[in-house]
Amino acid sequence: MIKRHRRTRAGAAALLAALVGCAAPEPRLSEESIDGLQRVENAALGAVFLRPDAQLGSYEALWIRPLQIYFRRQPRASRGEFPLSEEQERRLADLFQEVFREELAGGGGLRLAAGPGAGVLELEPAIANLVVTAPPEPRGAGSFVLIQQTADLTLVAELRDAESGELLARVADRRIARRGAGGAYESTPINNRAAVRQVFRHWATRMRAGLERARELGF
Repeated sequence: MIKRHRRTRAGAAALLAALVGCAAPEPRLSEESIDGLQRVENAALGAVFLRPDAQLGSYEALWIRPLQIYFRRQPRASRGEFPLSEEQERRLADLFQEVFREELAGGGGLRLAAGPGAGVLELEPAIANLVVTAPPEPRGAGSFVLIQQTADLTLVAELRDAESGELLARVADRRIARRGAGGAYESTPINNRAAVRQVFRHWATRMRAGLERARELGF
């Protein structure tokens, strides 16, 4: 049986601060409510919502559902935006699973689950408003393309009780995928994959730290 704790508003805000990292001043829950969730003010990520009585630290396993991908609008090369093939979308979703499973395996004392069940926390991730700025590989011999960034990505992730489907938290955060600290770099599959991996690693690291902190605090 999962151990449950009575939660306070202050405790819920502290938990989300651990989950996503926080910027000064300390985060707090607002009165704003969406789907029964309340926004955490002053969180480091773009938008964070939490069910005040959520008990994220009481779960025993984590199920990471397949990544869903949604473009901001129809990509057009004239705007410097490019579509992904079905194979590229599959590789992007596989990369997300790879990074999150690597980072979250054992995070917060959780084992990775293959599906829903009792004591399982469900992570339902999506990349929304995707803009790919890395063009297709040039075909001319010796030709190359320099870019400033690979993609503009927004993570929208929901945490649910996998058995009941109850929504516990929602996080949204926008990041620019680029190789290195800045400046132009050659658009290659290796460079672009590394740029996106860095963004995925940032999100997964925040998630792991939060789940570990939640268990330490008994939330």
